[in-house]
Amino acid sequence: MKQDIYKNVMNKIKASDKAKAEAKSLFDTVNSKKNNNLISIENTGIENKKSKRKIPVAVVIAASLAIILALSAIVNIKNISLTEDDSSFIFSVGAEEISNNPLVVPDDITARGLSNNSYSISFPITCKGKNIESITYSIQNAVFVNNSDKIIDSTLYEKKINISNENYLEKGLNYPDNVYSSYTVKYSNQNDPEEYCPSISGSTEMLIENGNIINAVIIKQLTELAFDENIDDNTSTILEKQIMDLYFKDVVLTATVNFTDGTSKSKNIKVGFEIDNFGHRSDNCLWVYITYTLE
Repeated sequence: MKQDIYKNVMNKIKASDKAKAEAKSLFDTVNSKKNNNLISIENTGIENKKSKRKIPVAVVIAASLAIILALSAIVNIKNISLTEDDSSFIFSVGAEEISNNPLVVPDDITARGLSNNSYSISFPITCKGKNIESITYSIQNAVFVNNSDKIIDSTLYEKKINISNENYLEKGLNYPDNVYSSYTVKYSNQNDPEEYCPSISGSTEMLIENGNIINAVIIKQLTELAFDENIDDNTSTILEKQIMDLYFKDVVLTATVNFTDGTSKSKNIKVGFEIDNFGHRSDNCLWVYITYTLE
């Protein structure tokens, strides 16, 4: 009779072999007890008075099986890995997706600043995808300048550097408290680049700190030429591109997507520069455009 109860219950429940084995073990244990038609359970009421009531074995078995199978289902859900489609994502600038081909960003979307010994470019990248918890951006041989309140985790850059964009100082930002080697934002709470856009910055001082003295010296010489009043605009633009290429020669920018199942995927994004007017400038002068490429 009891075996029939067990079989009826198990036939109606879909479960893994492991869960069914655990349930069978529980059934055999209960079934081996004397007086197994009824099981006594003590209930403690008010004033510490105890009462005993009898519960049919079938009810206990059914309840126990439900608990075991429910716990098994929870474990199995946690062990399920996201499929390729469920973990797909892209990085974009505005409506344009960053791919293996350089994405040239119009100058009305990104900003670029260059001084005698430092630079700053805007970082308007956002992530789109499925089942994403957060995104972590990290950088080597440069820094992020980000004063957003959306950052949930970060690593501060340890050395004080000169930032070319004086607007940060005008806003009262106290770098290096907002200068990061990495930072993390929630997927659901990313910055809207039209409202606030972090930047990437660096300097010849940073190059020297990292042992790249030769590039630092070359950049200083090229900068003097680029800012010379006797140089025509297009020549100055060509020199500016060479300067930015040297600054970003060893920069490694990594974007890590952290999924809701605890896994993560990382992509390197290369920052580059191109010279053209691309029809964006009415004066037809050459301009240095920022490009982003997935590596």
